[in-house]
Amino acid sequence: MISRRSSMDPFSDAQMLTLQQVLMSRFDTASGHLNLSRMYHDTAIRELDMPLKVKFTEHMTLVLQVLRKLITEMKANEIVSLNFADNQLTKMDGVKYFVEFAPNVKTLDLSKNFVRDIRELNKIKDWNVKSISLDENPLCELERYGSLSDYISDARDVFPDLEKLDSKDLPPTVKFDSADQKLPSALGSNITLLPNDGARAVVGAFITKFFNSYDGNRSALRPAYDTDSIFSLSIPGTPRGAPLNNYYTYARNLQKQKKKADLVAKAMCGIDKIMDIQRKMPATCHFIDSFVVDVTFCLEKMVAFVVHGLFQEGTNTGSRPRAFTRNFVCRVEPTPELVILNDELHVRNSTVAEQKAFAEQKAAKAKAAVAPTPVAPTQVVASVATLTPAAKEEMLLRFCTESKMVKDFSLQCLEANGWNFEKAGANFLELYKSNAIPPAAFQNSS
Repeated sequence: MISRRSSMDPFSDAQMLTLQQVLMSRFDTASGHLNLSRMYHDTAIRELDMPLKVKFTEHMTLVLQVLRKLITEMKANEIVSLNFADNQLTKMDGVKYFVEFAPNVKTLDLSKNFVRDIRELNKIKDWNVKSISLDENPLCELERYGSLSDYISDARDVFPDLEKLDSKDLPPTVKFDSADQKLPSALGSNITLLPNDGARAVVGAFITKFFNSYDGNRSALRPAYDTDSIFSLSIPGTPRGAPLNNYYTYARNLQKQKKKADLVAKAMCGIDKIMDIQRKMPATCHFIDSFVVDVTFCLEKMVAFVVHGLFQEGTNTGSRPRAFTRNFVCRVEPTPELVILNDELHVRNSTVAEQKAFAEQKAAKAKAAVAPTPVAPTQVVASVATLTPAAKEEMLLRFCTESKMVKDFSLQCLEANGWNFEKAGANFLELYKSNAIPPAAFQNSS
């Protein structure tokens, strides 16, 4: 009986050492080019009888694992050109894992492979590719298209900024002139659609308090929901990336549910059922700095808004963040506070572009951060000396009212800022926006 060697057979230490040497010799740090073409035919690999075939996803991921050990994240970000030519590739299932490793690739060579469907490129569309070679793949045979322009159009559907295809320059893309249709300069800036600063403060406080409680103590969310409120959860039918198994049981997917009764059952009605389901869902840590808030409508007694952002699932801080969209419809109480009538949550895996944008946002914020100007001791003494105990008590009550913090935390904030009300308020807003104030600091947080 002749046994066929499995594609998953482990490689020896000598073979792995050779693979490391081969990969390093194929990386040009000066030009940012990584050449992974004809891997099976590499002389050093063949001499050791190493059956490395990157057409198998497990072998491609093995190559990536070795590269992660050899090339730092900073150097990987400098890779702008990748060559996967002549590797008998039929799909992008292995190549797609390189998108996160080398997110800035602009030139890609996939020529002389066996890819039949151009839709395979959707798996790597997060790359902003400017030049791609697909020649000598079945997918680029012109008999599959009505014309060359159809072939170019399909390639640009995946990579909109494509300038060169199969070593040929393409005509410039035609784009609509958006000079008179500028988008908001800041993410989530349409929260300004709310009628006044008070309304914006109420919505902002609700979002911060809700997600702080959701990440910390979900039982504290009970007062936020109406007795007859409705909650529903959805996930992609075929998620890309890490599986979403922890959410599947509770997901209400119209395409997956065969019976009408199942659709109704998975729309959680009533506060008791909602709290029970939310307690069972995975632990989270939301990145409030990533949030984008879109207000969809605002009436005197009702407001609706959508929150988009990123969050970490569980306690593994090194894992790839998830993305979410949460649609709230709320009743406006006289206090004023918001009570949730409808809560729709959609969870998916974040894209490389979203992660990159968030990382750049954090870096820019850290760079722009300026240390607060120290207050001279004489100023602090003077400001405190001019305040009577009654004036301090009045200021404390006013600060409690406007910040919604309990008395002890309000007192600490005022004392730390020399009883300067404006400075304490600015300090409070800075801490509030950076999610640095614990939920226990706020009134009715239990």
